[in-house]
Amino acid sequence: MSKSETFKPRGDYVWGSLALTFCALYLIQAAVYPSGSWFEVLAGVALAIAALLFWFRPKLVLREHDLIVVNPFSTKTIAYRDIIDLETRWSLRIVHSAGSTRVWVAPASGKHRWIAESTTKWSSERLPTNPTKTVEVTTMSNSHFSDSGAAATLIQQRLDV
Repeated sequence: MSKSETFKPRGDYVWGSLALTFCALYLIQAAVYPSGSWFEVLAGVALAIAALLFWFRPKLVLREHDLIVVNPFSTKTIAYRDIIDLETRWSLRIVHSAGSTRVWVAPASGKHRWIAESTTKWSSERLPTNPTKTVEVTTMSNSHFSDSGAAATLIQQRLDV
C-alpha cells in the first residue's frame, strides 16, 4: 500500500479547465473591446478565482495514519482511529470524534442516483424469489461507480488494515 494517495475525480479538472478557458476568453474580449467599466474585468477575475477554489482546490489525501480533507474554504486532518462512520447518501461525510466533515470531491452522482432509485422503486418486492436469484441491492451512493462510494471504499481499505 502506498504511503500517500490523492483522490480527485478527473471531471473536476475538465470542468475547471473549461471554466478558466471561458474566463480567459471573457477577459480577452473585455481587453479588446473595452467599454470603460472595470466591473467586467473584476467579474472575470472573480469567476476565475471561484473556478480555482471550487474545481481545482478540493481533494482528499489519504496518508498512512490520517487523511486530509481539502475543501474550498477549509482543510481538515482526521486520524483514521478517530473515524466513527462514513456516510455516502448525497456526498461522502466522515463522522469522527470531533464532529463531521463533508468531502467536496466525493458527491453521489445525481444522474446515476436517479437511475438507481427509479429502477428499484417499482420493483416487485411481493413476488416470491428463488434464493439463487436473490441479488443484494446497493445504493448508487455506496457503489464504487460514484465518487462518494469510491472515496469511502479507499478510506475503508485503510481502516481495515
